Amino acid sequence: MHLTSLSGTAGRTLLLCSRPVLVGLSAVFVACGSPPAASLLTQSPTGTVSPTAPGSYQKRAGRPIQIGFTAFPYDLTQEAVDRTFEIVMSNSTLHAIHLDQCVPWEEALGDRSFPAWLEKDWDDVIRRIPAGHQVYVAITPTAMNRKEIAGQCGSREGHEKRPPREIRGARFDSEAVKLAYVNYARRVVQRFNPTYVNIGIEISEMALQQPKTWPEFQALYAHTFDALKAEFPKLQIGAEFVLQSLLLPRVAELVKPTVEKSDYIGISFYPYGTAAGVKFGAPALPPGRDQWNQPLDWLRKYTDKPIAICETGYTSKYRRLRNAKVDLHGDEVVQAEFLKDLFRIAQRDNYLFIIWFVPIDYEKLRNKIPVGEAKDIWINTGLFDSEVRPKPAWKEWVAFLDAQRGAPGGVQSAAVKPHATARADQARSGNNFTISFETEKDLFHPSAGGRVTLEMQANLHVNAMRWDFTYKRDWALCDKEIPAGVLEGIRSIRFSIRSSRKDAILLRVDEKGGETYYTLVSADSNWREVICRLNAFTLAEGKKENGRLDPDQIDRIWFGDGSGENGVKGSRTVWVSSIVFERGR
Repeated sequence: MHLTSLSGTAGRTLLLCSRPVLVGLSAVFVACGSPPAASLLTQSPTGTVSPTAPGSYQKRAGRPIQIGFTAFPYDLTQEAVDRTFEIVMSNSTLHAIHLDQCVPWEEALGDRSFPAWLEKDWDDVIRRIPAGHQVYVAITPTAMNRKEIAGQCGSREGHEKRPPREIRGARFDSEAVKLAYVNYARRVVQRFNPTYVNIGIEISEMALQQPKTWPEFQALYAHTFDALKAEFPKLQIGAEFVLQSLLLPRVAELVKPTVEKSDYIGISFYPYGTAAGVKFGAPALPPGRDQWNQPLDWLRKYTDKPIAICETGYTSKYRRLRNAKVDLHGDEVVQAEFLKDLFRIAQRDNYLFIIWFVPIDYEKLRNKIPVGEAKDIWINTGLFDSEVRPKPAWKEWVAFLDAQRGAPGGVQSAAVKPHATARADQARSGNNFTISFETEKDLFHPSAGGRVTLEMQANLHVNAMRWDFTYKRDWALCDKEIPAGVLEGIRSIRFSIRSSRKDAILLRVDEKGGETYYTLVSADSNWREVICRLNAFTLAEGKKENGRLDPDQIDRIWFGDGSGENGVKGSRTVWVSSIVFERGR
């Protein structure tokens, strides 16, 4: 958005940085109270908006509209990190990943390993993708000003440097940039396994501010789109445009070929930032609810491509950016009405997804981050205030989310509602390989002192494996051999789990060559469905062949609990229902 240009690199990077957010994720669901009562009438410089009851969102046939947040914490505390993720995980169906910083040009150009800190950052992000959520990833070849080549990732996080000689100062459509960007984009898709990828963040700003460069990007985009589509034909590929900039006829005309080339048109829309858009040459937005309704109505007439709101938000408090001389107008009532109208239009125009930029106001963080007034741009766009009390807009979010979860094909968060029955899992497994626990032959083999049995789950109407063990000064394990070659093409492992003790369970797979890979799964007293993507598994120390998990080489699967090694005493029971090795995720 135009506010990105006002914030500069520091401000935007601060809000999109994923690693501080991903530490210490709690699986506890936050029970939110009722939003405070709204004022009866709000008068603001954007026009008069009257509060109304939350919208009525209908269940719809076919594909539900996915919604999600960027998981930026509201304070630099563990509690803030945990509460942010609890809200995001439990109240979204789409996991958004914005990689809007540096690009490892040098490594991508030579198709070499990326910097260790970046690989670790990606591993952290992958491990935190909630079970059952679709994934959206945004990347870009541009710097924050959307006009120049992005910087080169340094050897340490936050230490950006000049791109290599082949990239530095090159045209966006040069052979070196095209080769490196395709290699980078390919690696992103392989690692995150997204449903949607955006390969040009807010790229309309190049067309708005530096139109002579646009043909270069258009050629790079077409080249990258074709290369990715050839390798990943089901991947939905698009670019992101600032809606206010698109309203300028010359911009709309210039970018139209790129829009029509795409699988979807991505939109960045923060209507409260209209004054910033005007500073950069975009047309002013009208007052009142027309501030967002008119642009969104225009958008559907502009293209018949599927629409995705890649980032949006609305401030619930007036802010003045003194250095930029920009006023940001808004309040809680206007914020709620914006979200209500956005959801209404999304249903009318069959949007793919909507991503809200921050879940919680971060006023507590305000004096702890050294990036000047940039920190005020998004500070009050949360659907919760800084004390984590829901605003009126939260009712809109919950009502819309409930409607989408009820739609056929909808995704339900395991942190909120129990999974579908294992019998239904088997019915839709298709060419997947399934361990169904129908007979004792399906059971795992426990380590010494452990016991496994079949147990009917009355609420699920299926059998599950029950694993009982007593903690000793060693790992408790149970394992099962996998027939050779049956997992070829598998991309994820899906099962349901509950436990008598709230703690993580190790899920491990062994390759016949000797390599071992693992991930951790949260388990508590409630049944929950878990989806573990193979590209998120970690290679265990020890024998190493190629360092890549090959599904067709898997010959054994394990569950484990190592708490006994750490002095935990007592016993534990873990239940696992139907394990489905999936090819389609």
